Amino acid sequence: MPNQPRSAPIRHSLGAAAPWLVPGITATIGLIALLWSLPQGLDLTDEGYYLTEIAHPGDTTATALLFGWTWHSMYGVTGGSVVGLRLVAITVVTALSVALCLAVLRLQASEAPPARAAVACLAAVTAALAFVPLSVIPTTPSYNTLAWVSLAMAALGCALAWSHWRPVLGGALVGLAGFVAVTAKPTTALLLGLSVLATTPWRRMGRRPVVAAIVALVVPSVLLVLFVPGHLHGLVDIVSRGVDATVGHADLVRWDVYPRHWQVLLPLASAGLGGAAAGLLSQRRHPAAATVLGGVSVAAALVSLFVWWRRGTIADVDLMMPYGAVAGFGVLGLVAIGATRARARPGRTDVVVVRLAVLLASLPAAYAFGTNNNLWLWIGQVVVFWFLAIVLLVGTTGPVAAAAGALAAYVALVAAVITPLDPYRSGPLIDTEVTQVSLSGVTLRLPPDEARAVTELLAVGERLGVTRDTRVLDLTGLSPGVVWAWGAQPLASGWVLGGYVESLGAARTAIAPARCELPRALVLWEPGQRRAITDDVLAPWGVRVPDDYRAVATFPRISVPATLAEPNATVTTVTVLEPVSVSVPGCPQL
Repeated sequence: MPNQPRSAPIRHSLGAAAPWLVPGITATIGLIALLWSLPQGLDLTDEGYYLTEIAHPGDTTATALLFGWTWHSMYGVTGGSVVGLRLVAITVVTALSVALCLAVLRLQASEAPPARAAVACLAAVTAALAFVPLSVIPTTPSYNTLAWVSLAMAALGCALAWSHWRPVLGGALVGLAGFVAVTAKPTTALLLGLSVLATTPWRRMGRRPVVAAIVALVVPSVLLVLFVPGHLHGLVDIVSRGVDATVGHADLVRWDVYPRHWQVLLPLASAGLGGAAAGLLSQRRHPAAATVLGGVSVAAALVSLFVWWRRGTIADVDLMMPYGAVAGFGVLGLVAIGATRARARPGRTDVVVVRLAVLLASLPAAYAFGTNNNLWLWIGQVVVFWFLAIVLLVGTTGPVAAAAGALAAYVALVAAVITPLDPYRSGPLIDTEVTQVSLSGVTLRLPPDEARAVTELLAVGERLGVTRDTRVLDLTGLSPGVVWAWGAQPLASGWVLGGYVESLGAARTAIAPARCELPRALVLWEPGQRRAITDDVLAPWGVRVPDDYRAVATFPRISVPATLAEPNATVTTVTVLEPVSVSVPGCPQL
Protein backbone atom coordinates (compact mmCIF):
# COMPACT_ATOMS: atom_id res chain seq x y z
CA MET A 1 0.00 0.00 0.00
CA PRO A 2 1.38 3.45 -0.82
CA ASN A 3 2.03 5.99 1.88
CA GLN A 4 1.76 3.51 4.73
CA PRO A 5 3.02 5.01 8.00
CA ARG A 6 6.36 3.69 9.13
CA SER A 7 6.37 0.97 11.77
CA ALA A 8 10.01 1.53 12.75
CA PRO A 9 10.53 1.42 16.52
CA ILE A 10 10.80 4.72 18.31
CA ARG A 11 14.35 5.41 19.42
CA HIS A 12 15.10 5.64 23.13
CA SER A 13 18.07 8.01 22.75
CA LEU A 14 17.78 10.70 25.39
CA GLY A 15 20.53 12.66 23.64
CA ALA A 16 18.39 13.10 20.51
CA ALA A 17 15.63 14.53 22.70
CA ALA A 18 17.92 16.92 24.61
CA PRO A 19 16.75 20.15 22.90
CA TRP A 20 13.12 19.26 23.71
CA LEU A 21 13.49 18.46 27.43
CA VAL A 22 13.28 21.95 28.94
CA PRO A 23 10.57 23.17 26.50
CA GLY A 24 8.57 20.01 27.21
CA ILE A 25 8.79 20.40 30.98
CA THR A 26 7.93 24.09 30.73
CA ALA A 27 4.94 23.35 28.52
CA THR A 28 3.67 20.84 31.06
CA ILE A 29 3.91 23.47 33.80
CA GLY A 30 1.98 25.85 31.56
CA LEU A 31 -0.80 23.28 31.14
CA ILE A 32 -0.98 22.84 34.91
CA ALA A 33 -1.28 26.63 35.28
CA LEU A 34 -4.13 26.54 32.77
CA LEU A 35 -6.00 24.00 34.90
CA TRP A 36 -5.46 26.25 37.93
CA SER A 37 -7.11 29.15 36.11
CA LEU A 38 -10.29 27.26 35.18
CA PRO A 39 -12.40 28.47 38.14
CA GLN A 40 -11.00 32.00 37.85
CA GLY A 41 -12.58 35.04 36.21
CA LEU A 42 -15.73 35.87 34.26
CA ASP A 43 -16.30 38.47 31.57
CA LEU A 44 -19.98 39.41 31.23
CA THR A 45 -19.45 40.87 27.75
CA ASP A 46 -18.02 38.36 25.24
CA GLU A 47 -17.98 35.46 27.69
CA GLY A 48 -21.47 36.35 28.90
CA TYR A 49 -22.65 36.21 25.29
CA TYR A 50 -21.10 32.75 24.86
CA LEU A 51 -22.86 31.46 27.96
CA THR A 52 -26.20 32.99 26.93
CA GLU A 53 -26.02 31.26 23.55
CA ILE A 54 -24.80 27.96 25.00
CA ALA A 55 -27.30 27.77 27.87
CA HIS A 56 -30.37 28.34 25.66
CA PRO A 57 -29.42 28.39 21.96
CA GLY A 58 -33.09 28.32 20.93
CA ASP A 59 -33.72 31.78 22.42
CA THR A 60 -31.91 33.74 19.74
CA THR A 61 -33.84 35.32 16.86
CA ALA A 62 -30.90 36.16 14.61
CA THR A 63 -27.42 34.64 14.41
CA ALA A 64 -25.04 33.28 11.80
CA LEU A 65 -23.04 31.58 14.57
CA LEU A 66 -24.66 28.32 15.70
CA PHE A 67 -21.93 27.35 18.17
CA GLY A 68 -24.40 27.40 21.05
CA TRP A 69 -26.09 24.26 19.75
CA THR A 70 -22.80 22.37 19.59
CA TRP A 71 -21.63 23.30 23.11
CA HIS A 72 -25.13 23.06 24.62
CA SER A 73 -25.07 19.30 25.15
CA MET A 74 -21.74 19.52 26.99
CA TYR A 75 -23.10 22.37 29.09
CA GLY A 76 -26.05 20.18 30.03
CA VAL A 77 -23.83 17.21 30.88
CA THR A 78 -21.82 19.38 33.28
CA GLY A 79 -25.02 20.56 34.98
CA GLY A 80 -24.59 24.15 33.82
CA SER A 81 -21.15 24.39 35.43
CA VAL A 82 -18.93 27.02 33.82
CA VAL A 83 -15.81 25.32 35.19
CA GLY A 84 -17.05 21.97 33.87
CA LEU A 85 -17.70 23.46 30.45
CA ARG A 86 -14.23 25.01 30.37
CA LEU A 87 -12.68 21.68 31.41
CA VAL A 88 -14.53 19.83 28.65
CA ALA A 89 -13.31 22.31 26.05
CA ILE A 90 -9.72 22.16 27.28
CA THR A 91 -9.84 18.35 27.25
CA VAL A 92 -11.10 18.34 23.66
CA VAL A 93 -8.42 20.79 22.50
CA THR A 94 -5.66 18.90 24.32
CA ALA A 95 -6.76 15.53 22.93
CA LEU A 96 -6.95 16.83 19.36
CA SER A 97 -3.61 18.65 19.54
CA VAL A 98 -1.81 15.60 20.93
CA ALA A 99 -3.48 13.25 18.44
CA LEU A 100 -2.57 15.55 15.54
CA CYS A 101 1.00 15.79 16.83
CA LEU A 102 1.32 11.98 16.93
CA ALA A 103 -0.17 11.68 13.44
CA VAL A 104 2.36 14.21 12.14
CA LEU A 105 5.21 12.27 13.75
CA ARG A 106 4.10 9.07 12.01
CA LEU A 107 4.29 10.85 8.67
CA GLN A 108 7.19 13.27 9.20
CA ALA A 109 9.65 13.42 6.34
CA SER A 110 12.78 12.76 8.39
CA GLU A 111 14.10 9.25 7.93
CA ALA A 112 15.08 8.99 11.62
CA PRO A 113 12.15 8.03 13.90
CA PRO A 114 11.85 10.30 16.95
CA ALA A 115 12.99 9.35 20.42
CA ARG A 116 10.23 8.59 22.93
CA ALA A 117 11.31 11.42 25.19
CA ALA A 118 11.14 13.79 22.23
CA VAL A 119 7.64 12.55 21.37
CA ALA A 120 6.41 13.19 24.91
CA CYS A 121 7.99 16.65 25.07
CA LEU A 122 6.78 17.60 21.61
CA ALA A 123 3.22 16.53 22.47
CA ALA A 124 3.32 18.72 25.59
CA VAL A 125 4.66 21.69 23.62
CA THR A 126 1.97 21.23 20.96
CA ALA A 127 -0.80 21.12 23.56
CA ALA A 128 0.51 24.21 25.35
CA LEU A 129 0.87 26.12 22.08
CA ALA A 130 -2.74 25.26 21.21
CA PHE A 131 -3.93 27.39 24.15
CA VAL A 132 -2.22 30.62 23.06
CA PRO A 133 -5.67 32.02 22.05
CA LEU A 134 -6.64 32.09 25.73
CA SER A 135 -4.26 35.01 26.21
CA VAL A 136 -6.50 37.02 23.86
CA ILE A 137 -10.00 35.53 24.24
CA PRO A 138 -12.01 34.23 27.24
CA THR A 139 -11.53 30.74 28.69
CA THR A 140 -15.15 29.68 28.22
CA PRO A 141 -15.52 27.91 24.83
CA SER A 142 -17.03 29.86 21.97
CA TYR A 143 -17.24 29.91 18.20
CA ASN A 144 -13.48 30.62 18.11
CA THR A 145 -12.77 27.49 20.16
CA LEU A 146 -15.08 25.50 17.92
CA ALA A 147 -13.35 26.88 14.82
CA TRP A 148 -9.99 25.69 16.21
CA VAL A 149 -11.49 22.27 16.94
CA SER A 150 -12.78 21.98 13.37
CA LEU A 151 -9.36 22.82 11.93
CA ALA A 152 -7.50 20.32 14.11
CA MET A 153 -10.13 17.66 13.46
CA ALA A 154 -9.93 18.17 9.70
CA ALA A 155 -6.12 18.01 9.70
CA LEU A 156 -6.14 14.84 11.81
CA GLY A 157 -8.77 13.25 9.58
CA CYS A 158 -6.79 14.07 6.45
CA ALA A 159 -3.61 12.61 7.96
CA LEU A 160 -5.44 9.35 8.79
CA ALA A 161 -7.29 9.09 5.48
CA TRP A 162 -4.52 10.15 3.11
CA SER A 163 -1.97 7.80 4.68
CA HIS A 164 -4.47 4.87 4.46
CA TRP A 165 -3.82 4.19 8.14
CA ARG A 166 -7.46 4.72 9.28
CA PRO A 167 -9.24 5.82 6.10
CA VAL A 168 -12.85 5.49 7.34
CA LEU A 169 -12.15 7.17 10.68
CA GLY A 170 -10.18 9.87 8.89
CA GLY A 171 -12.99 10.53 6.44
CA ALA A 172 -15.53 10.68 9.27
CA LEU A 173 -13.39 13.22 11.14
CA VAL A 174 -13.15 15.41 8.04
CA GLY A 175 -16.93 15.33 7.57
CA LEU A 176 -17.59 16.06 11.23
CA ALA A 177 -15.05 18.89 11.07
CA GLY A 178 -17.07 20.41 8.25
CA PHE A 179 -20.22 20.40 10.37
CA VAL A 180 -18.39 21.82 13.38
CA ALA A 181 -16.85 24.58 11.24
CA VAL A 182 -20.24 25.59 9.85
CA THR A 183 -21.69 25.93 13.35
CA ALA A 184 -18.59 27.82 14.50
CA LYS A 185 -17.91 30.35 11.73
CA PRO A 186 -19.26 29.94 8.20
CA THR A 187 -16.30 31.94 6.85
CA THR A 188 -13.87 29.50 8.47
CA ALA A 189 -15.91 26.59 7.10
CA LEU A 190 -15.65 28.02 3.57
CA LEU A 191 -11.87 28.41 3.62
CA LEU A 192 -11.37 25.08 5.40
CA GLY A 193 -13.48 23.29 2.80
CA LEU A 194 -11.56 24.87 -0.07
CA SER A 195 -8.22 23.97 1.58
CA VAL A 196 -9.19 20.32 2.08
CA LEU A 197 -10.56 19.98 -1.44
CA ALA A 198 -7.44 21.57 -2.94
CA THR A 199 -4.91 19.47 -1.02
CA THR A 200 -6.59 16.04 -1.03
CA PRO A 201 -4.75 13.50 -3.24
CA TRP A 202 -7.94 12.38 -4.97
CA ARG A 203 -6.25 9.81 -7.23
CA ARG A 204 -5.07 7.91 -4.16
CA MET A 205 -8.36 8.16 -2.28
CA GLY A 206 -10.85 5.31 -2.26
CA ARG A 207 -14.61 5.62 -1.85
CA ARG A 208 -14.78 4.61 1.80
CA PRO A 209 -13.32 7.79 3.37
CA VAL A 210 -15.40 9.96 1.04
CA VAL A 211 -18.62 8.16 1.99
CA ALA A 212 -17.67 8.35 5.68
CA ALA A 213 -17.07 12.10 5.33
CA ILE A 214 -20.47 12.65 3.70
CA VAL A 215 -22.29 10.63 6.37
CA ALA A 216 -20.45 12.40 9.20
CA LEU A 217 -21.41 15.76 7.70
CA VAL A 218 -25.05 14.96 6.97
CA VAL A 219 -26.10 13.15 10.16
CA PRO A 220 -25.31 15.94 12.68
CA SER A 221 -26.69 18.50 10.22
CA VAL A 222 -30.03 16.66 10.16
CA LEU A 223 -30.04 16.41 13.96
CA LEU A 224 -29.42 20.15 14.22
CA VAL A 225 -32.34 20.88 11.90
CA LEU A 226 -34.60 18.65 14.03
CA PHE A 227 -33.65 20.41 17.27
CA VAL A 228 -33.85 24.03 16.07
CA PRO A 229 -37.29 25.63 16.64
CA GLY A 230 -39.12 25.68 13.31
CA HIS A 231 -36.74 23.02 11.97
CA LEU A 232 -35.33 23.81 8.51
CA HIS A 233 -37.48 26.87 7.90
CA GLY A 234 -36.71 28.22 11.37
CA LEU A 235 -32.98 27.60 10.95
CA VAL A 236 -32.91 29.38 7.59
CA ASP A 237 -34.78 32.37 9.07
CA ILE A 238 -32.45 32.62 12.08
CA VAL A 239 -29.29 32.39 9.98
CA SER A 240 -30.51 34.77 7.25
CA ARG A 241 -31.46 37.36 9.86
CA GLY A 242 -28.14 36.72 11.55
CA VAL A 243 -26.27 37.48 8.34
CA ASP A 244 -28.27 40.71 7.99
CA ALA A 245 -27.57 41.57 11.64
CA THR A 246 -23.82 40.96 11.46
CA VAL A 247 -21.80 44.10 12.16
CA GLY A 248 -18.16 45.08 11.72
CA HIS A 249 -17.42 42.64 8.89
CA ALA A 250 -17.80 44.85 5.84
CA ASP A 251 -14.39 43.90 4.36
CA LEU A 252 -13.83 40.16 4.63
CA VAL A 253 -10.90 40.17 2.20
CA ARG A 254 -8.34 42.80 3.18
CA TRP A 255 -4.66 43.33 4.00
CA ASP A 256 -4.31 44.50 7.59
CA VAL A 257 -1.33 46.38 9.00
CA TYR A 258 1.33 44.17 10.56
CA PRO A 259 2.73 46.01 13.62
CA ARG A 260 6.33 45.24 14.56
CA HIS A 261 6.75 45.01 18.33
CA TRP A 262 10.52 44.74 18.86
CA GLN A 263 10.15 44.05 22.58
CA VAL A 264 8.55 40.74 21.52
CA LEU A 265 10.50 40.04 18.32
CA LEU A 266 13.98 40.35 19.85
CA PRO A 267 13.54 37.82 22.71
CA LEU A 268 11.64 35.57 20.33
CA ALA A 269 14.61 35.63 17.96
CA SER A 270 17.02 34.84 20.81
CA ALA A 271 14.86 31.87 21.80
CA GLY A 272 14.89 30.56 18.23
CA LEU A 273 18.67 30.96 17.88
CA GLY A 274 19.23 29.20 21.20
CA GLY A 275 17.05 26.34 20.04
CA ALA A 276 18.89 26.09 16.73
CA ALA A 277 22.23 25.90 18.58
CA ALA A 278 20.80 23.18 20.81
CA GLY A 279 19.76 21.21 17.74
CA LEU A 280 23.25 21.44 16.25
CA LEU A 281 24.90 20.31 19.50
CA SER A 282 22.46 17.43 19.79
CA GLN A 283 23.38 16.24 16.30
CA ARG A 284 27.06 16.37 17.30
CA ARG A 285 26.37 14.24 20.38
CA HIS A 286 26.64 16.91 23.09
CA PRO A 287 23.37 16.21 24.96
CA ALA A 288 24.26 18.14 28.10
CA ALA A 289 25.07 21.34 26.23
CA ALA A 290 22.03 20.82 23.99
CA THR A 291 19.79 20.52 27.04
CA VAL A 292 21.17 23.75 28.48
CA LEU A 293 20.75 25.66 25.22
CA GLY A 294 17.30 24.14 24.82
CA GLY A 295 16.39 26.12 27.91
CA VAL A 296 17.34 29.45 26.34
CA SER A 297 13.74 29.94 25.21
CA VAL A 298 12.51 29.54 28.78
CA ALA A 299 15.18 31.91 30.10
CA ALA A 300 14.32 34.46 27.41
CA ALA A 301 10.64 34.23 28.32
CA LEU A 302 11.31 34.70 32.04
CA VAL A 303 13.63 37.66 31.42
CA SER A 304 11.11 39.21 29.04
CA LEU A 305 8.27 38.83 31.54
CA PHE A 306 10.38 40.42 34.29
CA VAL A 307 11.33 43.38 32.05
CA TRP A 308 7.74 43.91 30.94
CA TRP A 309 6.55 43.75 34.53
CA ARG A 310 9.12 46.33 35.64
CA ARG A 311 8.15 48.64 32.78
CA GLY A 312 4.44 48.20 33.44
CA THR A 313 3.77 46.92 29.91
CA ILE A 314 3.03 43.28 30.70
CA ALA A 315 -0.69 43.82 30.14
CA ASP A 316 0.02 44.77 26.52
CA VAL A 317 2.03 41.70 25.61
CA ASP A 318 -0.96 39.41 25.01
CA LEU A 319 -1.85 41.55 21.99
CA MET A 320 1.77 41.74 20.78
CA MET A 321 2.80 38.09 21.07
CA PRO A 322 0.67 36.72 18.19
CA TYR A 323 2.33 39.17 15.79
CA GLY A 324 5.75 37.99 16.91
CA ALA A 325 4.65 34.37 16.52
CA VAL A 326 3.61 35.03 12.92
CA ALA A 327 7.06 36.42 12.13
CA GLY A 328 8.98 33.71 13.99
CA PHE A 329 7.16 30.69 12.63
CA GLY A 330 6.74 32.29 9.20
CA VAL A 331 10.50 32.71 8.77
CA LEU A 332 11.21 29.27 10.22
CA GLY A 333 8.63 27.73 7.91
CA LEU A 334 10.44 29.14 4.89
CA VAL A 335 13.72 27.75 6.23
CA ALA A 336 12.05 24.35 6.70
CA ILE A 337 10.82 24.37 3.10
CA GLY A 338 14.32 25.21 1.87
CA ALA A 339 15.88 22.48 4.01
CA THR A 340 13.38 19.92 2.79
CA ARG A 341 13.94 20.78 -0.87
CA ALA A 342 17.72 20.67 -0.43
CA ARG A 343 17.73 17.13 0.91
CA ALA A 344 14.91 15.74 -1.25
CA ARG A 345 15.90 12.92 -3.55
CA PRO A 346 14.42 12.66 -7.08
CA GLY A 347 11.37 10.41 -7.17
CA ARG A 348 11.23 10.08 -3.37
CA THR A 349 8.93 13.02 -2.54
CA ASP A 350 6.09 11.88 -0.27
CA VAL A 351 2.91 13.38 -1.72
CA VAL A 352 0.99 12.96 1.54
CA VAL A 353 3.64 14.81 3.55
CA VAL A 354 3.74 17.73 1.12
CA ARG A 355 -0.04 18.03 0.86
CA LEU A 356 -0.57 17.76 4.61
CA ALA A 357 2.11 20.43 5.19
CA VAL A 358 0.31 22.74 2.74
CA LEU A 359 -3.01 22.07 4.50
CA LEU A 360 -1.53 22.79 7.94
CA ALA A 361 0.03 26.00 6.62
CA SER A 362 -3.36 27.21 5.33
CA LEU A 363 -5.34 26.57 8.52
CA PRO A 364 -4.42 29.79 10.41
CA ALA A 365 -5.80 31.83 7.51
CA ALA A 366 -9.05 29.83 7.69
CA TYR A 367 -9.24 30.53 11.43
CA ALA A 368 -8.74 34.27 10.89
CA PHE A 369 -11.00 34.67 7.86
CA GLY A 370 -14.16 36.50 8.87
CA THR A 371 -12.84 38.20 11.99
CA ASN A 372 -13.37 41.95 12.44
CA ASN A 373 -10.02 42.13 14.29
CA ASN A 374 -6.57 42.37 12.75
CA LEU A 375 -6.06 39.27 10.62
CA TRP A 376 -2.37 38.93 11.64
CA LEU A 377 -3.42 38.94 15.30
CA TRP A 378 -5.85 36.10 14.68
CA ILE A 379 -3.42 34.10 12.53
CA GLY A 380 -0.78 34.40 15.25
CA GLN A 381 -3.06 32.76 17.80
CA VAL A 382 -3.04 29.43 15.96
CA VAL A 383 0.59 29.11 14.84
CA VAL A 384 0.47 25.63 16.36
CA PHE A 385 -0.49 24.45 12.87
CA TRP A 386 2.60 26.10 11.37
CA PHE A 387 4.69 24.51 14.11
CA LEU A 388 3.37 21.05 13.21
CA ALA A 389 3.93 21.73 9.50
CA ILE A 390 7.59 22.48 10.26
CA VAL A 391 7.94 19.28 12.30
CA LEU A 392 6.26 17.34 9.48
CA LEU A 393 8.87 18.62 7.02
CA VAL A 394 12.07 18.43 9.09
CA GLY A 395 11.35 15.91 11.87
CA THR A 396 12.32 16.34 15.52
CA THR A 397 16.12 16.61 15.24
CA GLY A 398 18.41 19.25 13.84
CA PRO A 399 18.59 23.02 14.21
CA VAL A 400 15.33 23.88 12.40
CA ALA A 401 13.23 21.47 14.47
CA ALA A 402 14.86 22.56 17.73
CA ALA A 403 14.38 26.23 16.83
CA ALA A 404 10.68 25.54 16.20
CA GLY A 405 10.43 23.87 19.60
CA ALA A 406 12.16 26.83 21.26
CA LEU A 407 9.83 29.34 19.61
CA ALA A 408 6.82 27.24 20.60
CA ALA A 409 8.01 26.99 24.22
CA TYR A 410 8.64 30.74 24.40
CA VAL A 411 5.23 31.70 23.00
CA ALA A 412 3.38 29.10 25.09
CA LEU A 413 5.13 30.07 28.33
CA VAL A 414 4.55 33.81 27.88
CA ALA A 415 0.89 33.15 27.02
CA ALA A 416 0.45 30.88 30.07
CA VAL A 417 1.85 33.56 32.39
CA ILE A 418 0.06 36.49 30.76
CA THR A 419 -3.38 34.80 30.78
CA PRO A 420 -3.97 35.04 34.57
CA LEU A 421 -2.14 38.39 34.84
CA ASP A 422 -4.16 40.04 32.09
CA PRO A 423 -7.28 37.96 31.37
CA TYR A 424 -9.76 39.11 28.76
CA ARG A 425 -11.84 42.05 30.07
CA SER A 426 -11.02 41.22 33.67
CA GLY A 427 -8.57 42.25 36.35
CA PRO A 428 -5.61 40.06 37.39
CA LEU A 429 -6.64 36.66 38.75
CA ILE A 430 -3.96 36.56 41.44
CA ASP A 431 -6.21 37.88 44.25
CA THR A 432 -9.71 36.40 43.87
CA GLU A 433 -12.61 35.29 46.03
CA VAL A 434 -15.38 32.75 45.59
CA THR A 435 -18.41 34.54 44.20
CA GLN A 436 -21.87 33.47 43.10
CA VAL A 437 -22.15 34.63 39.49
CA SER A 438 -25.68 33.54 38.55
CA LEU A 439 -29.07 33.26 40.21
CA SER A 440 -28.91 29.53 39.48
CA GLY A 441 -26.03 29.22 41.96
CA VAL A 442 -22.96 28.98 39.70
CA THR A 443 -19.80 30.10 41.52
CA LEU A 444 -16.40 31.26 40.27
CA ARG A 445 -13.43 33.10 41.72
CA LEU A 446 -13.39 36.81 40.81
CA PRO A 447 -11.24 39.82 41.71
CA PRO A 448 -12.80 41.69 44.69
CA ASP A 449 -14.14 44.68 42.72
CA GLU A 450 -15.73 42.46 40.08
CA ALA A 451 -17.12 40.17 42.77
CA ARG A 452 -18.91 43.09 44.43
CA ALA A 453 -20.31 44.27 41.09
CA VAL A 454 -21.68 40.82 40.21
CA THR A 455 -23.18 40.41 43.68
CA GLU A 456 -25.01 43.72 43.29
CA LEU A 457 -26.14 42.71 39.80
CA LEU A 458 -27.65 39.47 41.12
CA ALA A 459 -29.34 41.31 43.98
CA VAL A 460 -31.10 43.54 41.42
CA GLY A 461 -32.28 40.52 39.44
CA GLU A 462 -33.56 38.85 42.58
CA ARG A 463 -35.36 42.00 43.75
CA LEU A 464 -37.06 42.42 40.37
CA GLY A 465 -38.22 38.80 40.45
CA VAL A 466 -36.45 37.85 37.22
CA THR A 467 -37.22 34.29 36.09
CA ARG A 468 -36.67 32.15 33.01
CA ASP A 469 -39.85 33.71 31.51
CA THR A 470 -38.50 37.25 31.82
CA ARG A 471 -37.44 38.88 28.56
CA VAL A 472 -34.46 41.26 28.66
CA LEU A 473 -33.34 43.60 25.88
CA ASP A 474 -29.74 44.73 26.34
CA LEU A 475 -29.18 48.09 24.65
CA THR A 476 -25.86 48.73 26.38
CA GLY A 477 -23.96 46.59 23.86
CA LEU A 478 -21.69 45.37 26.65
CA SER A 479 -23.92 43.46 29.04
CA PRO A 480 -25.14 40.28 27.27
CA GLY A 481 -23.96 38.19 30.23
CA VAL A 482 -26.55 39.81 32.50
CA VAL A 483 -29.22 37.74 30.75
CA TRP A 484 -27.32 34.54 31.56
CA ALA A 485 -26.54 35.61 35.14
CA TRP A 486 -30.23 36.34 35.79
CA GLY A 487 -31.36 33.16 34.03
CA ALA A 488 -33.66 35.19 31.76
CA GLN A 489 -34.28 35.17 28.00
CA PRO A 490 -32.76 37.65 25.54
CA LEU A 491 -35.46 39.50 23.64
CA ALA A 492 -33.51 39.28 20.39
CA SER A 493 -30.12 37.74 19.70
CA GLY A 494 -27.65 36.93 22.45
CA TRP A 495 -25.69 40.11 21.80
CA VAL A 496 -26.96 43.32 20.19
CA LEU A 497 -23.74 45.23 19.56
CA GLY A 498 -23.47 48.97 18.89
CA GLY A 499 -20.68 51.21 17.70
CA TYR A 500 -20.66 50.16 14.03
CA VAL A 501 -22.25 51.83 11.02
CA GLU A 502 -24.57 48.85 10.59
CA SER A 503 -25.45 48.51 14.28
CA LEU A 504 -28.84 50.25 14.29
CA GLY A 505 -30.19 48.30 11.33
CA ALA A 506 -28.74 45.06 12.67
CA ALA A 507 -30.39 45.60 16.07
CA ARG A 508 -33.76 46.24 14.45
CA THR A 509 -33.40 43.10 12.32
CA ALA A 510 -32.77 41.02 15.45
CA ILE A 511 -35.56 42.66 17.48
CA ALA A 512 -38.25 42.56 14.76
CA PRO A 513 -39.30 38.88 15.20
CA ALA A 514 -39.76 39.43 18.96
CA ARG A 515 -41.25 42.96 18.82
CA CYS A 516 -44.55 41.79 20.29
CA GLU A 517 -42.67 40.93 23.50
CA LEU A 518 -41.54 44.54 24.02
CA PRO A 519 -44.49 45.47 26.30
CA ARG A 520 -43.25 42.99 28.93
CA ALA A 521 -39.48 43.11 28.42
CA LEU A 522 -36.97 44.78 30.71
CA VAL A 523 -34.42 47.02 28.99
CA LEU A 524 -30.78 47.50 30.02
CA TRP A 525 -29.90 51.10 29.23
CA GLU A 526 -26.58 52.95 29.32
CA PRO A 527 -26.82 56.01 27.05
CA GLY A 528 -23.71 57.68 25.69
CA GLN A 529 -21.55 54.58 25.96
CA ARG A 530 -19.74 53.87 22.66
CA ARG A 531 -21.07 50.32 22.23
CA ALA A 532 -24.65 51.25 23.18
CA ILE A 533 -27.53 51.02 20.72
CA THR A 534 -29.07 54.43 20.08
CA ASP A 535 -32.36 55.31 21.79
CA ASP A 536 -34.31 55.43 18.51
CA VAL A 537 -33.81 51.70 17.90
CA LEU A 538 -37.46 50.91 18.74
CA ALA A 539 -38.93 53.84 16.78
CA PRO A 540 -40.25 51.64 13.88
CA TRP A 541 -42.69 50.10 16.36
CA GLY A 542 -43.73 53.38 17.97
CA VAL A 543 -41.73 52.79 21.17
CA ARG A 544 -39.64 55.58 22.68
CA VAL A 545 -36.63 54.93 24.92
CA PRO A 546 -36.64 56.02 27.72
CA ASP A 547 -39.94 57.96 27.55
CA ASP A 548 -42.18 54.87 27.51
CA TYR A 549 -40.31 53.27 30.41
CA ARG A 550 -39.51 53.91 34.04
CA ALA A 551 -36.24 53.19 35.81
CA VAL A 552 -36.63 50.44 38.40
CA ALA A 553 -33.02 49.66 39.31
CA THR A 554 -29.36 50.33 38.58
CA PHE A 555 -26.23 48.22 38.90
CA PRO A 556 -22.51 48.88 38.25
CA ARG A 557 -20.67 47.63 35.20
CA ILE A 558 -16.89 47.35 35.37
CA SER A 559 -15.35 48.01 31.98
CA VAL A 560 -11.91 46.43 31.56
CA PRO A 561 -10.23 47.16 28.20
CA ALA A 562 -9.89 44.25 25.78
CA THR A 563 -7.56 46.00 23.33
CA LEU A 564 -4.76 48.56 23.44
CA ALA A 565 -7.05 51.11 21.76
CA GLU A 566 -9.61 51.06 24.58
CA PRO A 567 -9.42 53.35 27.61
CA ASN A 568 -8.45 52.19 31.09
CA ALA A 569 -10.86 50.27 33.31
CA THR A 570 -13.87 52.30 34.40
CA VAL A 571 -17.02 51.75 36.44
CA THR A 572 -20.26 52.89 34.86
CA THR A 573 -23.93 52.50 35.79
CA VAL A 574 -26.49 50.44 33.89
CA THR A 575 -30.14 51.38 34.35
CA VAL A 576 -32.90 48.77 34.23
CA LEU A 577 -36.02 50.10 32.49
CA GLU A 578 -39.51 48.64 32.89
CA PRO A 579 -42.19 49.28 30.23
CA VAL A 580 -44.98 51.63 31.30
CA SER A 581 -46.79 52.70 28.13
CA VAL A 582 -45.35 50.37 25.50
CA SER A 583 -47.76 49.23 22.82
CA VAL A 584 -46.65 47.71 19.52
CA PRO A 585 -49.01 48.13 16.53
CA GLY A 586 -50.25 44.86 15.09
CA CYS A 587 -49.49 42.88 18.26
CA PRO A 588 -52.08 41.54 20.70
CA GLN A 589 -52.40 43.53 23.90
CA LEU A 590 -50.87 41.75 26.90
